Amino acid sequence: MRLKAILLSAFALISLSASAQDKIFKRSGDIIEGKVKEVNTRTISYKRQDNPDGPDYVVNRSEVTKIQYQNGSEDYISNNPQRDDKAPIHSERQRPQIKYGGNIISAALINLSEMGYGVGLAYERSLDKRGMISFYLPVNVCLGGLGSNNYSYNGNYNSRNRTIYQFLPGVKFYPTGNQGKVRYAVGPQLVYETGTIEREQWIYDPLSSWGGGGYYQTGNVDMSKLGVMINNSVNMYPTQHLFIGLDLGLGLPYSHKEENLSTGVMEERGTDAPLVQFNFRFGFRF
Repeated sequence: MRLKAILLSAFALISLSASAQDKIFKRSGDIIEGKVKEVNTRTISYKRQDNPDGPDYVVNRSEVTKIQYQNGSEDYISNNPQRDDKAPIHSERQRPQIKYGGNIISAALINLSEMGYGVGLAYERSLDKRGMISFYLPVNVCLGGLGSNNYSYNGNYNSRNRTIYQFLPGVKFYPTGNQGKVRYAVGPQLVYETGTIEREQWIYDPLSSWGGGGYYQTGNVDMSKLGVMINNSVNMYPTQHLFIGLDLGLGLPYSHKEENLSTGVMEERGTDAPLVQFNFRFGFRF
């Protein structure tokens, strides 16, 4: 009887020793039993339970949630909120990646164009998940001309008095996507300008007392301009939602009409001057 008790005790100790293994818990739900040899930044190496003298096996660290050692301690590989704070942790805490929104609303505090200076608002919307293409709609108001009053080469009097609305719908292409601190974009924009501008025009009048069949008259005339330009943008995001942007666009008009003071008819003036846009913007991204 005594020998039998000794043999049973020895068998129990051997069984307990055999079952006391490290356990590697995988994200898939599988459990690997064996002897953990090494835990590094990318992999975990171990000996298999059924082949303790065999080669080292390796599992990717990203596939593992925790390691339970045979002494009862646990090593949590993932950021598990229920982990034991006293348990050792070998994983690095990675900085969370900022997820920028697909919408931008901005104000142009400085807006310069071939028509003068002013202010503006703009809306931008991403059209794809990677942020490679966006719809872009700036709307500006030109409040005055650059420089002093002067006569142009064709005899028309150009004044700084003007109110001109500019609509520039277009598309922006981001070669590296729009997710990041600083991004560059380029794309085409339609340009439509309409409003009033002060002009001095020659009015034909054969009965004029000034002689020569007419006289000069100053007044506000309606104008419109239509064209296309290529816009270059630099977007900067100091924070997740703060937006700072620079726009520089160059293009050509294919229609420029102004009202004739004497007849009230819109007349084509020619398309000699290029289209120019420069904006300095602050805005909110969401």
